[in-house]
Amino acid sequence: MELLKLCGAHVTSSLKDLASDRSNQKKMIVFDPDAYTDSLPNYNEIAARYNSEAVSSNWALECIASFTVQPTAVYPVEEFESQLS
Repeated sequence: MELLKLCGAHVTSSLKDLASDRSNQKKMIVFDPDAYTDSLPNYNEIAARYNSEAVSSNWALECIASFTVQPTAVYPVEEFESQLS
């Protein structure tokens, strides 16, 4: 998370902060597949509720490594669902 902050991102660990954010900044929910051993949360549903986009943690790593915001379509959360089943 610190690297994201150094790149200019506002990082929060609370969905309440997403709900209260009225800025025009794009909101992302970054999913880390290694953080879950049981059931996978429905991040796409959560993202829709908070007017944000759900992406895999690989997206954040690629953005940091390339110093540019990468296209999010290449890093969907769904790619991890089969790995956790």
